[in-house]
This record gives sequence, structure tokens and C-alpha cells, in this order.
Amino acid sequence: MPETKVRSRPERLRDLAPAGLVALMALAVGGASAYAPPDTGDMAVVFPPWIDGASAYAAVLAAGGRLAGNSRFDNIPIANAQDVGFKARVLAGGALFIFAANGVCGPVAPSSSAGETS
Repeated sequence: MPETKVRSRPERLRDLAPAGLVALMALAVGGASAYAPPDTGDMAVVFPPWIDGASAYAAVLAAGGRLAGNSRFDNIPIANAQDVGFKARVLAGGALFIFAANGVCGPVAPSSSAGETS
């Protein structure tokens, strides 16, 4: 009967590393495609965290976009782009990233006051 070698935990983990890398790459590609910005329309424009809301809104307007709403963070306005050159202009104006305006990067509905009824 052949001997069965008992492998150590590091050896077993090393054997699983390629499968883990493939899984991580699949998640990254899937996540990136879900948040890929459109050529025109609504998109979340991410500015550095030290940029205040007024400066972020001014940069969106200076790049030729319109404000479509607010996100959960002041430095991430939801912009509406009318032309395909908007993304390049807003990135040149200080934006770090541009995402599709959905999910976490989507607009936030204004909160209603506690005393109001509809």
C-alpha cells in the first residue's frame, strides 16, 4: 500500500492560492462593470475627502455638468453629463474617480421632518 503524505496547512493553502486569485479577479471585474460610468447621464463624481461640497459642485459645473442630486458624502456629487467630454474635464478639474450613480454611489432622497405628514 502506498504511503499517504500528510501535508501541512501552509502547503494546502499554497495549493489553493491560484483558485483564490481567480475568484478575486472575477469579483473585481464584476464589481467594476456594475459601477462603470455611462458616457452621458447621471454619474457619481468622487473628489478627494478634503474637498468640501461647494468646491465639488463648482468643479462639476465648471466641467459642463449639471447637479443631479446629493450622495451620502459631500465630496461625491451626483452629476448629469450632457456630452462625452465631461468625464475628462471633471477628472482634469480634480475628481479622482467617476462611477455609475447606483447603489452606494446613488443619490440620496431628502429626509423628511418628523412632524410632517403626507
